[in-house]
Amino acid sequence: MNEERGKVIFQLLGPLSAHLNHQPVVPSAPKQRQILALLALNAGRVVMTQTLVEEVWGDKPPRSFATTVQTYILQLRAKLATAAGDEKWPRQLLGTRHAGYQIDAQLCQTDVVEFDRLVRAGRRAAEMGDPAATSELLGGALALWRGPALVDVPAGRILAAEVASLEETRLGVLERRIEADLALRRHADLLGS
Repeated sequence: MNEERGKVIFQLLGPLSAHLNHQPVVPSAPKQRQILALLALNAGRVVMTQTLVEEVWGDKPPRSFATTVQTYILQLRAKLATAAGDEKWPRQLLGTRHAGYQIDAQLCQTDVVEFDRLVRAGRRAAEMGDPAATSELLGGALALWRGPALVDVPAGRILAAEVASLEETRLGVLERRIEADLALRRHADLLGS
């Protein structure tokens, strides 16, 4: 994925990676990584504070969970502000919404969104009976994977379910790509990989 100036590039299909203006913006603290990963997976949608609490602490949140989540969000924004060179921009990217937070999908790119786009295009090509385009598009989708999704992020119940869903989709895409390659008589290529 190419980095556009002023957009955060999130890579979730492998170890968590996020860059803004060519600077890494992934926190090292595990709980902040969990929150950032969950927000990035849901870019464009509000993630309720209660969902973040459930992901990070499960059924045993601290008494000060609301303040702690706010602190984590402020720390994420501070890291983004440093990379952006702008104190206000992080609030646009990572906005506070009623009872939750939202990453503005217009201000970021994620490999998950690109993966989904290529998979949809590959499925359309398969429906149209074009195995060459199917193989190319689904191969491009699979090439976005750099290892197990969010392998370096502690996963609570919610992230674990999201990662399992992504992995299930990846395996289905791999099967469809193999079917397309078989239709193209690429048997030797399949055995070599």
